[in-house]
Amino acid sequence: MRAIHLLSTATDTIFLRVKTALPVLSAAVVGQTALAFAVYLISCGLNVDLSLIDCVILMQPIALAVALPISVGGWGVRETAMIGLLGLVGVSSSAALSLSVQLGLLTIVATLPGAAFWLLHREALA
Repeated sequence: MRAIHLLSTATDTIFLRVKTALPVLSAAVVGQTALAFAVYLISCGLNVDLSLIDCVILMQPIALAVALPISVGGWGVRETAMIGLLGLVGVSSSAALSLSVQLGLLTIVATLPGAAFWLLHREALA
């Protein structure tokens, strides 16, 4: 009970203050907007009829599904979610699958510098 009380106190004093919550919330909004914009740009490159508003609205539940600890890196979950949700706005399943795989590969490429940094400096970071 004492640990639960300390956790609730920390939540009130740290996470619910505007001074700490606003930067975190701003970073989250920018990150989700960048994700939606990246999907929009990939869909333009694939000639998929998908608007920016569709991407902004539909990528939020997809990102939530990918964050669930069901699979490694969200592979499979992202593809299923994108095929299902993008099908609601008229995107074919093959186009949604291609879009999802390209997004997954883009995510891997974007995170490789961080992995290299971690591998080179893991002793110093520990």
